[in-house]
Amino acid sequence: MEITNSPSESLGARMKNQCEHRKPNGASCRAHARTGDRFCFFHSPETAQARRQARKAGGIERSRKASVLPADTPHKSLCNSTEVCELLAEAINEVRCGKLDPKVANSMGYLAGILLHGLEQGPVEERLARLEASLGLAAKTSRLQSELGMQ
Repeated sequence: MEITNSPSESLGARMKNQCEHRKPNGASCRAHARTGDRFCFFHSPETAQARRQARKAGGIERSRKASVLPADTPHKSLCNSTEVCELLAEAINEVRCGKLDPKVANSMGYLAGILLHGLEQGPVEERLARLEASLGLAAKTSRLQSELGMQ
């Protein structure tokens, strides 16, 4: 068996595997041809039925209603990190049991992270305001913020 590294041979081998479809602008499709076919999945006449079925399935999936909790789901108090963690623990268990769509739980987790960050900032801002007031800086800070258009 003879091995050659001829550039024309490797180009010819690549061309055998390339889809032969030509685009309206004359350029060739750059996808690989299917095994035993001159065209790729998207251009082969043999796969027309499979393409139609795939488009139909994609359209059906796209038209499904968004996953949401029922309208009568009770509201939960989420005023501290303990309450947020309890909600997340409940959501995790409901996903595990198949009672809650993972997409809904994912949204809850994302929003809970933002809420927890906000809950962390509240006490820090309160402490800062008390410190500024005790040092007599509150009026200066307030005046500076209004000058900068921050209030």
